[in-house]
Amino acid sequence: MDNAHAPYVITKPLHHTQKLLGEDDGGKIFSIKVILNFELERELLGFGSKMRVFGPKALVKQIKKQLAKTLANYEATKPDMDEPDDNSAKPQP
Repeated sequence: MDNAHAPYVITKPLHHTQKLLGEDDGGKIFSIKVILNFELERELLGFGSKMRVFGPKALVKQIKKQLAKTLANYEATKPDMDEPDDNSAKPQP
């Protein structure tokens, strides 16, 4: 977890088994002991680029799969769904 968001996870633990394993300039490393499930996956994905999952391998694989699908959703944007040009984004008087 990056240093900017680690205080949130410290004050609102992901699970009662959460432990701080270590820290460095880049952030803090936590562990939790849980059964892998959909809710855990959703919670971890909610941290986006602010968190990295190191294990277990099955969870890392699932997180990578979901992030790849998310990125593909943005790469496959239809032209009519792209951001509006500068003129249309301006507020009207």
